[in-house]
Amino acid sequence: MNRFPVVFDLPHSGTTIIAEMADALLPTAVLANTDWFLRELYDFLPGLGFTVLENSLNRYLINPNRDPNEGLTGDYYHLVYAKNTFGHALYQTPPASWKIN
Repeated sequence: MNRFPVVFDLPHSGTTIIAEMADALLPTAVLANTDWFLRELYDFLPGLGFTVLENSLNRYLINPNRDPNEGLTGDYYHLVYAKNTFGHALYQTPPASWKIN
């Protein structure tokens, strides 16, 4: 099958939440910006010969659209959201203090 010179990027397609993230989330946390069904919506693209880049991790754990050199606001721990887009805190413990094995 021929490949077309078009790449589709689904940076917010990730729904995986690692244990450290699940343990640190507040009981009231709402993952409002998770695109839960983005992968299923575009699952036909590879069959048409297009290249698709997908992120596996939930965007609240890591947002691949953020420039790591960009000036950061109080809503982010570097590339990690501290609050959702409604301004609600997500974590009991800041991700910077996590120990991920």
